[in-house]
Amino acid sequence: MKKSWHRVILIAFVSAGFFCFKNSEFKPYPISEYVIERQAYSLAYDGQRKQAKWVYEHLTERNLEKNADRAKMDFKTDPDLPKLLQSTKGDYYKSGFDRGHLCPAADANFDEQALKETFYLSNISPQIPKFNRAVWGKLERKSRFDLRSRSAAFFSTFS
Repeated sequence: MKKSWHRVILIAFVSAGFFCFKNSEFKPYPISEYVIERQAYSLAYDGQRKQAKWVYEHLTERNLEKNADRAKMDFKTDPDLPKLLQSTKGDYYKSGFDRGHLCPAADANFDEQALKETFYLSNISPQIPKFNRAVWGKLERKSRFDLRSRSAAFFSTFS
């Protein structure tokens, strides 16, 4: 007798929850991986950590053509991600970290839109300033310099 009473309460609770969510406008976003294709790179975004898990770039000589102006660019939230999962400029404010590009902006100068996409915060990872400006910057420059002896190069960055 006691077990069937609990069963009735459980069924009523589950049914009430079903009707509540069925008729509600609440749409939960699963915190998972979003794979996004861009002009200069592709990435897998981790909504829980609010940063890319990886960025993949196919670098060619075309990528290095200067058809866009970096001076006009600013960091922005990624419009292809749900607002709840987006990283914002405020996440970096007074954090002590640089906003480090995973796909370098200099690798997307071939097109205004491609360059703009490198400034989406989904392509940014917090980096210690000295590392970002020295070690990481040197690695980025070397990869572009080495491209002169090849027709293309592939890069994967993991965070």
